[in-house]
Amino acid sequence: MKKEVMTWAREAVKAIVLKEARHQKATYNGDVVRKFTHIGAAYALDSSISMQQKIYEVFYGYFRQHLGWAKEEESRYMTSVNMVYKRNEEGLEDKKGLKYL
Repeated sequence: MKKEVMTWAREAVKAIVLKEARHQKATYNGDVVRKFTHIGAAYALDSSISMQQKIYEVFYGYFRQHLGWAKEEESRYMTSVNMVYKRNEEGLEDKKGLKYL
């Protein structure tokens, strides 16, 4: 389960970063970036001050402005897999009573 959670979290963070890159209008080959991998490639093609500012905002801006982002993502994940915390905090339990430690 740990691998599944880490994979999901990695993809969630990449989606946030890509969305912010689009918001910052970071471009790759003349078009707004469409893939996560285009962000680094865009910077490699254009290392101007304005691009440096965009890249900074892409990787740090959203997370600075949304300090509760991790809790929101955790809640979204737990809802998606139908899981809740047990009150005694011994581990996780889904809504059907299955335990995850």
